[in-house]
Amino acid sequence: MSTDRESQNESDGAKHVVDRIEASILNAISAGNLPPGAKLGEGELAKLFDASRTTVRQALQRLAYLGVVRLE
Repeated sequence: MSTDRESQNESDGAKHVVDRIEASILNAISAGNLPPGAKLGEGELAKLFDASRTTVRQALQRLAYLGVVRLE
């Protein structure tokens, strides 16, 4: 059984992972490692950044909201 505080800590940890992947994708785009117009799947990005597809999807959704990437 977990306490509310433990649940919050787990939730905060997941947010930090998404933040890290979002920053990694943005850095890769800025560095030219992910060129404009490149079509990359969640699975490929998950392997590249050693993250789950769910985490990559969340990061991509944030970047799409900011207009950095386009989801298809």
